[in-house]
Amino acid sequence: MVVFLRAQKILGVVDRTLPCPDHPQFSTWVQCDDITLSWLTATLSTHVLETFLNHECNSSYEAWTLLQKLFLDHVSTTEMQLRYKFQHFKKGDLSMVEYLQQIHSLYCNLQAVGEPLKDSDLVAQTLLGLPSAFHAFKTIMNVQLVRPSFFAIGLYC
Repeated sequence: MVVFLRAQKILGVVDRTLPCPDHPQFSTWVQCDDITLSWLTATLSTHVLETFLNHECNSSYEAWTLLQKLFLDHVSTTEMQLRYKFQHFKKGDLSMVEYLQQIHSLYCNLQAVGEPLKDSDLVAQTLLGLPSAFHAFKTIMNVQLVRPSFFAIGLYC
């Protein structure tokens, strides 16, 4: 959502880094705020919208603040769970494509909660999660002076 709001040049309205102006732009700013509030509420799932409607939000800033309170309080727990799952993720019976997609998804989820990892961490963990049948491949990868980027295979956040 932040990317969308920034692209529309209205993130400042939501986070109040762009303060409400005096006349003559006041009505335009309020209209922008109302549209932004509509966009925010339109993106909420039914379950979140029900919780959201129990609070009175008259501006996009109030809605944004409420959403942060509802969701960001759980980020540290989510981050810990994601990091644990990422660090202990194994290929198991997954196909290689499924394995790479799932470990990449964990990487992206960590990035989404504000805990980005380096590409080298992603490559290292991907290698660690491979079973013993990949021992020769892992050995070759580990002795290379420069490991290839995980993103060289075409998966992106």
